[in-house]
Amino acid sequence: MKDLVPLGLDALRSNFARPPSPFKLTFAVTYNCNSRCKTCSIWEKKSTGELSLSEIRKFFASNGGFRWIAITGGEPFLRQDLYGIVKAAVDTNPVSVLTITTNSLIPSRVVSDVKKMLGLKIPRLILTLSCDGPGKIHDSVRGVPGNFEKICGIYSSLKEHQSENFKIFFGFTLSSFNPNQFEPLYRELNRRFPEIGYDRVHVNVFHYSPHFYSNKRVSGWEARAKREISRIISKRKYSPLDPLGFLEKKYLEGAREFLGTGKSPLPCKAASSSVFLDPHGNVYPCTIWNKVLGNVRKTPSISSFWNSEETALTARKASSLKCPQCWTPCEAYQTIAGNVGKSLFMR
Repeated sequence: MKDLVPLGLDALRSNFARPPSPFKLTFAVTYNCNSRCKTCSIWEKKSTGELSLSEIRKFFASNGGFRWIAITGGEPFLRQDLYGIVKAAVDTNPVSVLTITTNSLIPSRVVSDVKKMLGLKIPRLILTLSCDGPGKIHDSVRGVPGNFEKICGIYSSLKEHQSENFKIFFGFTLSSFNPNQFEPLYRELNRRFPEIGYDRVHVNVFHYSPHFYSNKRVSGWEARAKREISRIISKRKYSPLDPLGFLEKKYLEGAREFLGTGKSPLPCKAASSSVFLDPHGNVYPCTIWNKVLGNVRKTPSISSFWNSEETALTARKASSLKCPQCWTPCEAYQTIAGNVGKSLFMR
């Protein structure tokens, strides 16, 4: 836990002032994807000209302040140089937490790459296996038969490698396509792997984004989703000594509020504590706001535009919620940590 102290201090300081540089990076390393999700259209993009490994190395070497890096896609493990990307990040930045999300469709590469990443001695490496329901439900939402069994196979292959420094979670995206499926999913996972508790299944809610998901807005499912989140909260036990558990609890409480209002329940920290980098080098405030702040192919160090009046204005707009509005974990967790006083009163 002591390895997380520097990240905690950065988050604490963000309660009082905008950080001199972002401490959280969400990086979509590719838009190529082998899923066919109903909730997301990234897989329909024909993504070419993505950042090369040498360009990514230059980017990380030019920006040495990231303590929390979230690797996403597309499907990250479709990049055969993913280990090299992760190594470049941790060699040049004081990374406390590195998370990777996968659809689990290429199990051998996931297992091989993760085992190599364990040798990098990252203080907290988190692998999230996207899982939107049990068996056929998940396969239907994700559009690939047999996907659920591959998820279970990856967990089986890596579970014995878990430690204080490496954890595996299952990521459940609540949407109109999987109503009331959280509990059946949990029961199926717990039946196969009795060590899995409710805290190992993280919950996200469906979002619309023109530049990231490239998906369509869906309405009419929110009231049912709010009820399901209330049931999920009631099933979980939280320790006041567990900061990650606190973030998860407050995320769920905020998600329930967001589904009712369509607005972030807290002043957002996008373009303040965090940024989103796409596979082509474009830097956005977040995965939802379609506003390019700069491009790292032109300027590998983001300080040139981070300290600009335009980016500062963007951060102020996010904080005052004059933005598209969201409550994704990519933005919500650092927003909760950066609004500790207000988040305590979310219910």
